[in-house]
Amino acid sequence: MDMKKRILFFAVSLLLLVSCKEDNQVKIGVILPLTGDVATYGTSVKEGLDIAVEEFSENSKYKYKLIYQDSKAQKNPAINAVEFLSGQGIKFFIGDATSTVTYAIGPKINSIGGLLVVPIATGDDILKTPNVFMISPRNEKQTWKIIDFIRNENINKVGCLFKQNEYGVNIANTFLDSISTLGIETYSQAYQEGQNEFRSLLRKFEEREIQTIFVPGNYEETALILKQSQELAQNITFIGTDGCYSPDLIKLAGSASESFLLTMMPLKKDSELYVKFASLYKDKHGKEPDVFTCYGYETFSILFNAIENSSTLDINNVVSYLENNSFNSLTNTLKFKNREADREYQIYKIENSNFVPTEK
Repeated sequence: MDMKKRILFFAVSLLLLVSCKEDNQVKIGVILPLTGDVATYGTSVKEGLDIAVEEFSENSKYKYKLIYQDSKAQKNPAINAVEFLSGQGIKFFIGDATSTVTYAIGPKINSIGGLLVVPIATGDDILKTPNVFMISPRNEKQTWKIIDFIRNENINKVGCLFKQNEYGVNIANTFLDSISTLGIETYSQAYQEGQNEFRSLLRKFEEREIQTIFVPGNYEETALILKQSQELAQNITFIGTDGCYSPDLIKLAGSASESFLLTMMPLKKDSELYVKFASLYKDKHGKEPDVFTCYGYETFSILFNAIENSSTLDINNVVSYLENNSFNSLTNTLKFKNREADREYQIYKIENSNFVPTEK
């Protein structure tokens, strides 16, 4: 074989090898807030996904590649991300960390025949879009968890100070509608995104002798609410939601964050999946993973198992597998019920600058 034929032979062989690898590759588009106001949500989920794709791809039917796009927790960048990823032929998606963005990308992904798995967004209307699966339970479930807490504590007067966005309004409306049927007196106030002065609102609750306030929103404003209440020397118990979960809340609020309560996705630290992941995470990062990081890991684990065990990469086959099978999860065996992970919330409390579950 002369030199020209050898070069042609090796070139063709290389092209065939690359083609085979690409044919065997599953690309997954991941849309998360990696910069901006709530970047801690996205970066936490990303840490879990990165470990999962490395671990699960070792002995798998397909080779997996995560392609990240930054939503910045904003609708337009997220929609542009879907268009960019779908332009590469991607049909499998993971995202977002916020309900507002997930509401925007779900229909867009469905319109191109894709599948979306949502790791930590919790909006009640997310599942109105077909082929969308929620790893975290809906807002309604964390609302009822808080109402159960209020009833168990025999609280007969409660305030609601909520953020004026889709997430905050959704939870506040569900909360107020539900708790009004129980004969519990309520008083509510809304605040705007980016607001940094809450003292006048807090005084209104104090004037009504309200000592328990529900604060559905994100961690930035919640930290300011806690800090300003402390400055006013108020004796108020604050209860938040998963949107308040961030190490930055503790950094921003300092000592005012102590004893703050919030609902959070459940996590069983004796579950097989957690034990395995925590070991891998500690080896890499030298610390224990947070809840959002764990849910990133679990999200890929579930999607991976559905893809690997489906007869083809057809979206309908993967959707069917997700709907009809059980999965190893952070809460032991998990099934989807109407495309929502069938599990309940836990209540956490900040103690000594750590998020600690109040129940096992």
